[in-house]
Amino acid sequence: MRPRRSVGTTLVIQPLAVIIATPVFVIAILVTRYVSLGSLLGSAALFPATILIWAVASGAVPPAYLVWAAVGPALIWLAHADNIDRLVHGKERKFDLGLLGGRGRGGAA
Repeated sequence: MRPRRSVGTTLVIQPLAVIIATPVFVIAILVTRYVSLGSLLGSAALFPATILIWAVASGAVPPAYLVWAAVGPALIWLAHADNIDRLVHGKERKFDLGLLGGRGRGGAA
């Protein structure tokens, strides 16, 4: 899926922005249990994170990176159109946080 590559591309182009945006992704999933919402919010956080880096680095971030930081998340949002529709209508599946602790559903261990 091509739009998902944009986060990987952003990781290579601006890894610090991804590090800054990652807590948004993780916290959104932990609070809402929606991975798709975490992806949407995490990708949306990439642009402000890149702007922050640009401001702190006194404009040392190339303009093309700033453009990609805006276009990449837009592509992700387009790719998640079905997820957005399910979120709006309350039909999106939630992530089972029990899987993180090794507690699966069903069967005895």
